[in-house]
Amino acid sequence: MDVTSLAKKLIDISSVTGKEKEILLFIEKYLEDNKIDFERIYVSEDRWNIFAFKGNSDILLSGHCDTVNSEKHYKSYDKEGKLYGIGSSDMKGGLAGIINTFISLDDCNLLVTVGEESGFDGIKAFIDSEFCKKIRYSIIAEPTDLTAIGKQFGLFGFDISSEGTQRHTSQFKKGNHCGHDLIIALNKAMKDFNEKFPKSIFSINVLEYGEKRNIIPDIATCKIDIRISPFDKILEIREFVLEEFKEFNTKFRYVLEPVSADEEFESHLFEKNIKLDMKIGFTEMYFFNRVNIKTLIFGPGLVEQAHKKNEYLPLENLISYEKKLKELIENVK
Repeated sequence: MDVTSLAKKLIDISSVTGKEKEILLFIEKYLEDNKIDFERIYVSEDRWNIFAFKGNSDILLSGHCDTVNSEKHYKSYDKEGKLYGIGSSDMKGGLAGIINTFISLDDCNLLVTVGEESGFDGIKAFIDSEFCKKIRYSIIAEPTDLTAIGKQFGLFGFDISSEGTQRHTSQFKKGNHCGHDLIIALNKAMKDFNEKFPKSIFSINVLEYGEKRNIIPDIATCKIDIRISPFDKILEIREFVLEEFKEFNTKFRYVLEPVSADEEFESHLFEKNIKLDMKIGFTEMYFFNRVNIKTLIFGPGLVEQAHKKNEYLPLENLISYEKKLKELIENVK
């Protein structure tokens, strides 16, 4: 099956995180039809990763099969050089590309993970498995518009809450307003953060307070995500957060460090005219890096199309991906 046909088949199967069984069975059947050996790495009874292998290679082609939730799944279609469908760019086009590339090679490994869009339980299961021990290099087919990525931002998620006294709005001046207090603090924090850490990103993603008109609420809450540049230090950002919100309740949810390719690996690629770029998004690269697997992100999709209504993938990128991926594999060695 050519890569475009395979991508369409994968896109047509709904595979929201946690409900990946149908697409996993399809991929396994496709591998069996091509006489490929593979193993399951279970996450739960109905969810697993697929690890396929040929020869004794220490190079892994990796991609996730799950997508974010969508109000309505729809069949793929192509129009004016673009392949439309949920997950086309993120990352079923890339997944089709690495599957077909793997099948065409004599010596390589393939990993299809579940749960990437929420929780990363698939990649965590692989890292804990015996199969991980043979891998030294990995290439993840996340959307990069055919640009090799060697650095990615980290993630720092935390919650802020502000408390007050519930009362009628006519009593506004008789006490603090927890919502107003929090908004003022957030505005100041964003300004201060952008001045001190201009390469990182401060994002207020959820702000909640109040239930109805004419009632001042007794609590306001906010969920914040910071995308940490590889050029900034987590400890300094953590101290900044504690200082900016010292009058509020702060609860840290997760801290995941930025990733950078090690200097030796980056120099090796540079000598072969491969200059690595940087990715703001967070991927499974973080988990590979934790076990010293040298990792690149390289895929045909467009990151700006990820999680977007009417998501699409340029067909030109998809069709040329296998050739470019093989060239990258040769240069990684």
